[in-house]
Amino acid sequence: MHVVSLVLSLIGGIISFVQGGCLMCAGGVASSLAEGADKADMAAMGGGGFLVLCAAICAIVGGIFAVLHKGSAKIVLGVSAGLCVLASFTGYSDAFIWAVVYAVAAFCSYRDVKQSAS
Repeated sequence: MHVVSLVLSLIGGIISFVQGGCLMCAGGVASSLAEGADKADMAAMGGGGFLVLCAAICAIVGGIFAVLHKGSAKIVLGVSAGLCVLASFTGYSDAFIWAVVYAVAAFCSYRDVKQSAS
């Protein structure tokens, strides 16, 4: 199960890192060009991109921990899923998909720790 957790978190982390980084940059540029209510929406989307960027870094670290230190991997991957849930509240709906991917990776890491203990 640690291999599944590693693959999910590394592939998801790399893709969401690129996606979150692009959204963060685009949100910042768009908020400087927009006026009125659109400015706040674009700034919130940029904030969501930053949260996904942080979650992607946590997911990559969690994937490495899934192989090296299995007990910590479920916590780090759970934190990355929580960050993605927070980012989905900013209007960045793709973040919820990443939250599900990281939650599945955390569950696989949790199952691996349970199987190792028995």
